[in-house]
Amino acid sequence: ALGLMAASSTVWSAFATEGARQTRPVIAGSQLEFEFGGDCTAGAVVQKNSWSAVFFAKERATRYVVTANHCVARIGERVFVRNELESRHGHVPPIGTVYWRSDDVDLALIKIDPIVHVSYTCGSSSHGAPHCLPVTTWTPNALPRVLTASLRMRSIYAQPVIGYDNPGLNEAFATSGSTTGVQVNWRNLSVRAWPPGFRDPRSGDQAASSTTD
Repeated sequence: ALGLMAASSTVWSAFATEGARQTRPVIAGSQLEFEFGGDCTAGAVVQKNSWSAVFFAKERATRYVVTANHCVARIGERVFVRNELESRHGHVPPIGTVYWRSDDVDLALIKIDPIVHVSYTCGSSSHGAPHCLPVTTWTPNALPRVLTASLRMRSIYAQPVIGYDNPGLNEAFATSGSTTGVQVNWRNLSVRAWPPGFRDPRSGDQAASSTTD
């Protein structure tokens, strides 16, 4: 299981301010609504490392979000991040579409479209008449942050992601989900943690246990 490392390790059990999960830009821990009824949590926010990002500003501002494959109905499915009021009125555009889904593991990628900004640069033509040209810029609609919980503030808030790694054996870590909230005291266990005869462990299998109520 790949884990994100935040700038602070302060986490606690879930608090009530879940509205932060329904706002944009998207961050790890945001609540995702899928066009055909799925409802999952946004995972890591990543960026494509390709030559097109060097030459095209829109591609540089495009982000991708990891999520669970079981929420996805098909490639190209629209994905939304919106609160209850926005869901009822249905006037919120999608934040992106399903870009890829795995054939064998519970993993999918959502392509997050950047925010488009159009401004105008105006001047005078050679004949003295005013002349304006549109200038289009793009900013990312997903950020490298993760929603975690603060005991002092009694709320959830976004922490910058400073790296990523696999939890070590018996290393404690936390999860942040749109349904489960922030859960702490998970521990990464080896394949030997599976009960005998429960399953046939394959190479790379891992288990996790939690002492969180």
